Amino acid sequence: MKIPKNPFLAVALGSGLFVPTLHAAVTPYVSADADTSYLYHFNEAAGGSSAANGGSTGRAALSVDGNPYAGDTVDQPLITTVLGSTGFSGFGNAANVTSDACLGVDSDGNGGFRPGDFAPVGPDQMPNHSTLFGTGNAFTLEAMVNVPSITSGSRQIFCTDNNNAAVAERGFQFRISATGQLDFNFLGTTGTAAFIAPIPTTGPHAFAANQWFHLALTYTGSTMTYYWTRVDSGAVHANPIATNTVETVDLVDDAVLVIGNEGRATNGLGGEPLNGLIDEVRISEVERQATQFIFSDGDDLRDDWEVTYFRENESETLVDILAKFDGSDDPDEDSFDNLAEQTAGSNPTDPGSIPGNADGDGLDDAWEFLHFGDLDEVEGGDPDGDFATNEEEQPAETDPSGADGFLDFPDTEGGTGDGLSDAWEFAYFGNLDETADDDSDEDLYTHAEEYTLLTNPTDQLSAPDGDGDGLNDGWEALHFFVSGDDRPTLLARESGASDADSDGYSNDAEETAGTNPTTSQKPTDTDSDGLIDTWEIAHFESLDPLPGDLTGDGDAFSNLQEQNAGSNPEDTASVPSDIDGDSTADTAEAFQPYSVDSNTLHLWHLDEMDQPAADAVSGGLTMTALSANGRMWTPSLAGFGTALDPSLGRGTAAGGVLSALPPSNTASDNTTLTYAGVDGAFTFEAIVRIDFDPSIAPPNMIPMQIVTGEAEDSPNRVWQLRLVPIGGPGNVAGTTPLLEFINLHGDVGVQSLSAPLPLTADPDAIAQNGWYHVAVAYNGSEATAGNIKLYWTLLDSARTEANELFSGQMTNDLITAAPDFTIGNEGRDFNGTGSTDSFLGVVDEVRISNIARTPSQFHFVSTEVADNLGDTWEMTYFGDLDETDTGDFDSDGTDNLTEFRLGLIPNSGTSRFAAVTTDGNPDDGFTLTWPSLAGTSFNIWRSYDLAGWTEIASDVTASPAPATSTSHTDATPVPPDKKAFYRVELVSP
Repeated sequence: MKIPKNPFLAVALGSGLFVPTLHAAVTPYVSADADTSYLYHFNEAAGGSSAANGGSTGRAALSVDGNPYAGDTVDQPLITTVLGSTGFSGFGNAANVTSDACLGVDSDGNGGFRPGDFAPVGPDQMPNHSTLFGTGNAFTLEAMVNVPSITSGSRQIFCTDNNNAAVAERGFQFRISATGQLDFNFLGTTGTAAFIAPIPTTGPHAFAANQWFHLALTYTGSTMTYYWTRVDSGAVHANPIATNTVETVDLVDDAVLVIGNEGRATNGLGGEPLNGLIDEVRISEVERQATQFIFSDGDDLRDDWEVTYFRENESETLVDILAKFDGSDDPDEDSFDNLAEQTAGSNPTDPGSIPGNADGDGLDDAWEFLHFGDLDEVEGGDPDGDFATNEEEQPAETDPSGADGFLDFPDTEGGTGDGLSDAWEFAYFGNLDETADDDSDEDLYTHAEEYTLLTNPTDQLSAPDGDGDGLNDGWEALHFFVSGDDRPTLLARESGASDADSDGYSNDAEETAGTNPTTSQKPTDTDSDGLIDTWEIAHFESLDPLPGDLTGDGDAFSNLQEQNAGSNPEDTASVPSDIDGDSTADTAEAFQPYSVDSNTLHLWHLDEMDQPAADAVSGGLTMTALSANGRMWTPSLAGFGTALDPSLGRGTAAGGVLSALPPSNTASDNTTLTYAGVDGAFTFEAIVRIDFDPSIAPPNMIPMQIVTGEAEDSPNRVWQLRLVPIGGPGNVAGTTPLLEFINLHGDVGVQSLSAPLPLTADPDAIAQNGWYHVAVAYNGSEATAGNIKLYWTLLDSARTEANELFSGQMTNDLITAAPDFTIGNEGRDFNGTGSTDSFLGVVDEVRISNIARTPSQFHFVSTEVADNLGDTWEMTYFGDLDETDTGDFDSDGTDNLTEFRLGLIPNSGTSRFAAVTTDGNPDDGFTLTWPSLAGTSFNIWRSYDLAGWTEIASDVTASPAPATSTSHTDATPVPPDKKAFYRVELVSP
């Protein structure tokens, strides 16, 4: 039982309390507690040289001759003149430390004391004072001393020091100074004054020659306190004389621990002897309180125990408290006196807390300790989950702890029981009439099995998945049971992946949605009327509308027609041919869906009302599975029909997802698809609507997947293309969402490439309800600068090309694997936690290409004559899009396309493609330097007469960014009397 701390204790100890007139006593420490690292009683007989340590370290103190210093590799000589002196009455013998004598702690336990020097470290030096300090650096140093004077030289009590010249590397000294003061100085903490306090010379604890005094230094980690108490004064607690918050401690010094003298090798170890008697030395790794030393009121009750239980208010002093009761009193009148309650750990002020039941909970303490090892349980507890409380299990002599599982329980029917826990039967049935072999809920599990499985025997759907097919066995019994079935026969009939009613939804999906897997009822259409439930709720707030109803908005189109087209059944202007109702036919809108070209690997228009979603590429990948929290009827951008909204249920294990195969936390949903060209190049893209405020962190700060090739197994983890909101992973301190592409690379060398999305005034600023084109394009050239680009562009009809958001270097191609391929969420359902990263918005027009598409190869259409010049580049330098590839605006001999490719300035005649010789001579060749841009390459040609040319270097790669020029050295000597001519040819891109 733990004794609570008393909130008034510190006040009482700091108030200068003095001795009560009753029962004062001093006693040695009977044994060391868990916080004591050193405890020396010095009761050894005369003639010895080793004092036993009763503390946790077990390190003896050896009496040695400290002067002269024997040397770094030599043990100090042992002496026999220290131990065996007469101590204070009742404390046995004491140690007498005089002249050059020392009591050195044998830290390495070899029977010798060899302090060494700071360098080298001696075998008895302590690393970092490790055995003196506890949690928060707290400690207590204490001893009983008997000295003839306090004004005739420094008298060391404890010392941890070494011979290093640097003060910062020395330990501490705790001594009586020659000026009659207690002096503690942690030498290693430079710039901090020592803690000095005068020893009392008047009052009950005034110094007197050759009398025994108890002294102590305590440290909380911030505050030090001195105690000085005359041992025979009748005190019942130590007498505090001073506090200090200035002196600090330094734990990193390696030093020896010496008692009764200094521990520094300079001029020998015996330079500041105590020159008196010392006894009952204790070092603790906590701050001791005034009542935790050798003093007591002599009533066999611990003072701190009395303070804990008998202090009634803050005004009471320690004297008042200790005078209230003695060990034979019984203040709570429970027939057990204080001494018995202290011994048992019970509360002497609580009649319900008695020896044997200290916590007063009605449970026998011995029974609690036997089964739980503590007293933390209560009568009504049921730690083993067998429905029988501790109060019921104790008289039944059954095991309440769960050590035997929960199979040891009270079972009383007929005196022998029926195999079921009585409490379990009462909990579920209210009687004891059931038997172990009954199956009340018809889930094909007996009551005995349900008790063991912790399932509900009255609920058919409270059952396990015994065959591991992803379906609750009780659910299978409810829908697929045939008369005469046993459990194995029933469970073999269907699996989670099968589709018993052929409605496009697996049994697993129907179980999750709560729909009937044997009828036309579907998770998306629970009333089986052909209208998607979420569509009906969104527009009519009920499932009552009929698919053929024309009365919604009076535009002559039925609910089913409007649903399938994505138009609004409540808006007359919104019709299947003009879903946004702007009087512009969808086929004439500025942006139009893609057509499949020769570089298209996959293209999903996502215009279906329900799964499956077709791939526009012939023989492509059909997306067969739509989770119940995803919907495909959502109106898309004008001209694009309908789209996927995976946001319903975002942040839950059932977030919306469109996947190639039904999601699973096994390999059953791994999908074979081509997602890059033979050279590794690819482009992944989509259009998206933002349905969240991008300037703040959403409630679920998880990523938002757009198109993903993931898997539970590392070899098939390929990529993620996603948005990361403010507060999400890798964007905790961000102020705008990130567009991120992760090359998962089978969990080996994972690489994330990301860029913050623009906000506010930027033309492509992300904003709630806005539509954007998003893409990642990779050119297939591993580990080269600029090989991967991220695009983010507002779908504005005035835009002529995609906005490049980021250009970087991807180290590796994507691995070839079979991932869980998904749109609008991740496919990774690791350990059954579900796909939680659903996109908070709408996703449409997903295309995968086998090349790195350029900014002008997306939805955006330019009115200029086709060229290979970037529109942004042209606008920057010319203010229009009228320039051509072959034009030379600044007439410097370098055409516009070359200036664009090399990063030159096309409207400056001094910025041109020309090579110069930077050093060299005809005897050892020449070095050429020319302007370049990272990602370009060149061929180098040489001629001696301009009549014929020889290629001397091919595919010379440009210097990486930020360099703007590249050099090449031709080390071939030029023949005598000839000149060398060079030509640098731009090869790519």
